[in-house]
Amino acid sequence: MTESLYLQDAYLSELWTKVLAIEGKKILTEKTIFSPKTDEQVGDIGQFDGIPMLGVLKQGEETWHMLDREPRLNVGDTALLKLNWKMRHQTLRLHTAMHLLSQIFKREFKKYSDVLKIDESGAHLEFNEEIDVMTINKALITANEMISKGSEIEPFIDELTGKKAINIGYLPKFECSGIFVKNIKEIGAISFSGADFKDKKFIISINVESVQ
Repeated sequence: MTESLYLQDAYLSELWTKVLAIEGKKILTEKTIFSPKTDEQVGDIGQFDGIPMLGVLKQGEETWHMLDREPRLNVGDTALLKLNWKMRHQTLRLHTAMHLLSQIFKREFKKYSDVLKIDESGAHLEFNEEIDVMTINKALITANEMISKGSEIEPFIDELTGKKAINIGYLPKFECSGIFVKNIKEIGAISFSGADFKDKKFIISINVESVQ
């Protein structure tokens, strides 16, 4: 079992951890700071004991680190993991922005996004109905106003479901096991990238402003 420390602290960027197994370029460790690719997260990359890391593979409760080349390590050795923080922070910002906007559509306009996705081009909210441009703009204005004021995010365990839940300002709570920024001010301005139908779904695409 690999302890996924990013679920406890998404801002942890370096870690020394024990090697549990080696299969060529695949390494299993006792702990990790790297998050796997999911529909709502691009997935982390970085350095594993100085070797470029291509990503991680989640298999049950084990997380395998996929390296660019075979390491000069043995089982039982300790290795240094270094996260590509710029990419992680972009994921945190996009993931939080996507959920913030989704909750605004739900609370203010009774529009429900049943699928949320993130890829290299940005974040995408899927709806079962078309949403007019005026409503989209109103939702974006509300989101950016909330971001400019800021709001701390403190995940908690919902007493009814026993699952991780999130509350952003006055918006409804929602369940999500993913990772978020500490304060929505970190998101920066959300921009509208486009909207279109695909496979009978109306998809709204967004992005966040670039940061240095």
